[in-house]
Amino acid sequence: MPYRTSTQGVVLHHSLTKDGTVANWGAIRDYHMSIRLDGATITPAAYKKLPATEKARCVMPWKDIGYHYGIELIDGHYEILLGRPESEVAAAVKEQRFNDTRIHVCLVGNFDEAPPPPKQLDALVRLLKDILARYRFGTRNITTHHAVAPYKTCPGLQFPLDEVIRRVQE
Repeated sequence: MPYRTSTQGVVLHHSLTKDGTVANWGAIRDYHMSIRLDGATITPAAYKKLPATEKARCVMPWKDIGYHYGIELIDGHYEILLGRPESEVAAAVKEQRFNDTRIHVCLVGNFDEAPPPPKQLDALVRLLKDILARYRFGTRNITTHHAVAPYKTCPGLQFPLDEVIRRVQE
């Protein structure tokens, strides 16, 4: 995988999946590492049988999950999960070379429907404080996927970015 040459900020995402009693991080990784046609995964054998016009519409497997970190409810508490190593380029935002220059954090959940639970935000704030301290940039370098790709709602219409920024600054 290509390596990032600089770290200029953090991009926040949501998985658009319901967080519950099952671990979704592995499923997200499996999805990112599969062949996808119109959002559905297909097997390599099925891909080989497709006509060229259908193959051209496929998203080929990534080498790993697209994000550097995930935050998910596991066994009753929120875990910060590892994705790609921070030193590697992400596969989450194609616009403005943000894969190359940003750390990507995905909160498991759909925050178009409801805001993130307070304890999930607590874990996010801890992670962001750590990242900002190590890379020595400020909260102005925390952004959302939506800010770079306006056709997306990511990390969700009900995601409280202002609250997160305020808490990281405390």
